[in-house]
Amino acid sequence: MMRDISLGKSTNKIKEEKFNAEFKLITSLFPTRRNWVRLNERERKKYTDSVTRNVEQLYKSYKIYDNANIHENLQEDWYKNLNTFINGVSDSVKNINHYTFEKPRLTGILKKEGTINEYRPITVYKLHDRIITTLTARYFIDTFDNYFHNCSFAFRSTLDRDKIFTHHESVKEILDYQVGKDNLWVAECDIQKFFDTVNHKHIKNILKEHCEKINDTIGKEIDLAAVTVFDKFLESFAFNYDVYSKNNDGKWWADNNLKPNSEFKWVEKLLENTYGETYLKERIGVPQGNALSCFVANLLLHNIDSKIISSDEQLLYVRFCDDMVVIHSNEKKCGKALEIYKSELVENYLIFHRPEKCDGYLNKQACKAFWKSKSKIPYEWNNPYTHDLAIPWLSFVGYQIKYSGEVRIRKQSITKEKKKHVKEVENILKAVEHSAGDVNSTSRLSKRQIIYSLNTRLISMSVGRVKHYNYKNKNQGLCWTNGFEVIKDINHSYISRQLRGLDSFREKQIWRLNQELKDLNKKSHKPEAPEEKRYFGSPYSYHNYIIKHI
Repeated sequence: MMRDISLGKSTNKIKEEKFNAEFKLITSLFPTRRNWVRLNERERKKYTDSVTRNVEQLYKSYKIYDNANIHENLQEDWYKNLNTFINGVSDSVKNINHYTFEKPRLTGILKKEGTINEYRPITVYKLHDRIITTLTARYFIDTFDNYFHNCSFAFRSTLDRDKIFTHHESVKEILDYQVGKDNLWVAECDIQKFFDTVNHKHIKNILKEHCEKINDTIGKEIDLAAVTVFDKFLESFAFNYDVYSKNNDGKWWADNNLKPNSEFKWVEKLLENTYGETYLKERIGVPQGNALSCFVANLLLHNIDSKIISSDEQLLYVRFCDDMVVIHSNEKKCGKALEIYKSELVENYLIFHRPEKCDGYLNKQACKAFWKSKSKIPYEWNNPYTHDLAIPWLSFVGYQIKYSGEVRIRKQSITKEKKKHVKEVENILKAVEHSAGDVNSTSRLSKRQIIYSLNTRLISMSVGRVKHYNYKNKNQGLCWTNGFEVIKDINHSYISRQLRGLDSFREKQIWRLNQELKDLNKKSHKPEAPEEKRYFGSPYSYHNYIIKHI
């Protein structure tokens, strides 16, 4: 999009492969876009989002070339490269005992600016290693799925399951439990730096323990090659050695074009105080975002899940990765479950935010303290106007659920979405070098065309690739509104206000871009399509997509 808009050097990515070795590798493994075999009409209608459709087109292209190659011995370069690459990955797994994962490339994303800037570590394995770890994670997730408890809703298998595990379903579990119950107590406990504090030796022992249990209970023997991949994966990275040590390496921050006076924040003092002075010499922490790390989350917390759900049959315990909530009609039993959870975290070398007491909700200061606290001792989930010190809301996985069954979107999620709107406008202004003043010499398109591009971009991000003929389709692929599926089933005025506010903010950013580009009077060589004069109304709005689907 930015290349289409701008003539500036910063957006010229056409020769990307010269600077990106992995991009060059991937393009050598597949046919060029113009040589893809297109889907027929029936196949196109089967897939609603462009990502899945492109994947299917590419796979169809491969299958046709593959069959032709068998019969006619075609020698397409990309086909030979792809088979060579696949065979290389396969050979690595066959000889996994002698294979070593390369250390992942480390960089950072700015999380918080200040006197000391805080960055979130980002680790990227080379493509060859990512494929091995991803497929191994899929094997583990599918194999362990019937073994894991139904209270865990993150990173679950999609194979042969009657029950769907998503963050939406975890919220529905809470809503179902709430029906017919008036006096409920809620406790929450947030783990600090979860992925960055996983103890390698401990997680290896846990994997061994559960592999033996799976063999004994369901008679399934875990493939030793998968266990070896797991071990090799842990050997390739440790947060305390590969990330935390960079805090004292000013040259590394400069070489990676990151701000000076920065750090990767950790909980080293808490770990040292809890587990002893020598503890930090052990290998600790797994890379966030890797598929095997996702499996680690459920594996490490499975024993804790077992302890909680066996403590009381009347208890509701729901966990999504490292986020959890405990609900019970009895305050003491709710508190007991929280104490078990905290104790088990310590046994598993994990650090948690100390649960805080909620001193009511009607007082402005108390209300602010409630939303700010990350862990909470049992609080009454009820109407604060009729029950002293009661809290009307609980927050979980991006949703906020009221004692009465109403659901709304978490305020931080709304704020983050608005920041994305602003960021898209900033990216366009940067692309046309707006600050330099002469946008007519740096823009490829007319003002109307640029605004149209922004409009379609923001619509795609918010409600998907919506058209007049398909805007009633509930599944528009990857977009913000599909991250809040539960509220499509709940009609409430507060949700309506939230969504109308997003629609209004989006329009303001489009107006802002129009004002910033008021000096752009260039006529593009590209003819303006009639579509670019179209009014983007209700079918393309946040409010319509969610409220109208109820």
